[in-house]
Amino acid sequence: MVSRMKHNLIALVVLGCLSLTVCGQESQPAKNPFWEKVQFGGGVGISFNNNNFQANLSPTALYRPNRFVAFGPSVLFSYQDNDLFRTTVYGVSGIVLANPIHNIQLSAEIEQLFGNRRGNDDFNLTDTTINNTAFFVGAGYNFNGISIGVRYNLLFDEEDGIFASAFQPFFRVFF
Repeated sequence: MVSRMKHNLIALVVLGCLSLTVCGQESQPAKNPFWEKVQFGGGVGISFNNNNFQANLSPTALYRPNRFVAFGPSVLFSYQDNDLFRTTVYGVSGIVLANPIHNIQLSAEIEQLFGNRRGNDDFNLTDTTINNTAFFVGAGYNFNGISIGVRYNLLFDEEDGIFASAFQPFFRVFF
């Protein structure tokens, strides 16, 4: 009888250890290869001169299926204040990055911007609602997740008053 209880106890301990091992393996999260290919970063900018202040922020998430291509969404926020007006702009964008040659980065980016421009009362400027679409193509130098270059707005229109020029420098960082 004692021998049989001893065998049953040993069997229960072995069964318990196996159960814990199996449960422990199932509770460990499986690696998801999707998240291993996601990068976060974006751009930030600030400038000021002669009574003009401008700040920009654009956090971005990129999915990089291979070392040559990356794409993803971004949100944008920009604030500008000068003697004539105060502008607040926000929006969304989608970007595609290509690295055909080591350290060379080509980009295509579409932005949809919204916001408002409030004129300074001293100049009797009217308030303006902003709704603008921009399509940029660009090229830059990329090194260890940092990119610097220039992009060109193919939909640039001097009349919309959002962008001072079709050309814009960029500085991006991704981790």
